[in-house]
Amino acid sequence: MPVPRRPLLGALAGRIGSLMMAAWGFAPRIWVMPETEYRS
Repeated sequence: MPVPRRPLLGALAGRIGSLMMAAWGFAPRIWVMPETEYRS
């Protein structure tokens, strides 16, 4: 039986994945910025 909810789940997973990638991209900046400010 085909599941009609799968496209919706795929879109939701895609959005969560993009948010996770954005979090992984911004987290280092948030953690590194204070260190660079303290160093300089």
